[in-house]
Amino acid sequence: MVRTLRAFAWLRWRMLVNALERTGSRDTLERFSIAIEKLGPILAAVLLIPSALVLAGLGAAAGYALAQGGPKPMLFEVCRYLLMTLPLLAVIGPLFLPAADRTNPVRLLLLPIPRSTLYVAQSSASFGDPWNLLGLPLLVFMSAGLLAGGQPLAALASLTAAVLFIAVILGLASVATSVLHLLVRDRRRGELIALLFIVVLPVVSLLPAMMGQGSPRHRVSRQSREAAGPTWVDTVTRGALATVPSEIYASATRDAAAREYPRAAARVGALAAMAALLHAIGSLAFGRVLDSPGSSGARRAAPMQAAWARRIPGLSTGASAVALTQLRLALRTPRGRSILLSPLIMFAVFGAMMYRGSGAMELGA
Repeated sequence: MVRTLRAFAWLRWRMLVNALERTGSRDTLERFSIAIEKLGPILAAVLLIPSALVLAGLGAAAGYALAQGGPKPMLFEVCRYLLMTLPLLAVIGPLFLPAADRTNPVRLLLLPIPRSTLYVAQSSASFGDPWNLLGLPLLVFMSAGLLAGGQPLAALASLTAAVLFIAVILGLASVATSVLHLLVRDRRRGELIALLFIVVLPVVSLLPAMMGQGSPRHRVSRQSREAAGPTWVDTVTRGALATVPSEIYASATRDAAAREYPRAAARVGALAAMAALLHAIGSLAFGRVLDSPGSSGARRAAPMQAAWARRIPGLSTGASAVALTQLRLALRTPRGRSILLSPLIMFAVFGAMMYRGSGAMELGA
């Protein structure tokens, strides 16, 4: 397996070099554009080096402060909140940096390579994501800080939890990548997902602000509910937050630094079980990706063609055909659909915000 993984690394390096080599079929402007596109990750890596050094120092200082017996060191809390972003970025990362698409795994089935090796190669590609490259020095040097603070057992427990935490992150990225591939292999389904992210999500992000506004009566009732104490939503939120992988890692490190080794071992076991479960799901999803065709999606049947053949009232036959053709071309792409739907959705959202803000039509007023 090691030789195969080395071959994959060499293959990706050769793909990068071949993309930058000069060929007679490309002009200077095209070669410059391709070079900028391919050198972008390299330039990003150079810019990430100072950030990695800062995070390494932060992790070492947090580990040393935790080893000194502080209840909740501020530096450790900063690291805890930074690590909390890694699971979220691992899930949404394939939407922006699809590492598994650099080489088509379906084509590699023609080679005598086991599927397990292909899965390991696909999961290992997530190491190149920027958030993972920045998280590694923070995790490693936090264990080094515990060791420098005179707690070798806590450093060992923290390092073990860090390795399992990285395995969980890789499992999340693998599951997200495979599920995204299965979703977008159908062209229409992929276009609907793109339309969802372009139009619907920005509108949904406005809902908290819209719901927060209202009449003074609503604000007073909300303040009275907040003064009454935590609700079941707060309890469920705290329970769900305790199951986040970064929180489990932070709890394991904190318990190990406090010499509560049984509790730390239980946290480490929870991370190991979570990593095994995620990689099992990721392996099954990756198997579905290998068994599925590259793309699918049939064209619309005859009833839709009959609908497009109708004439718009008030227009001549030629003008109606041109108008319907332009509308049909606009609706074929997610960008065109978003351009047509965005004004209607934003008009409805701002109308609802004005209605709630005025409070003139409140019942019982």
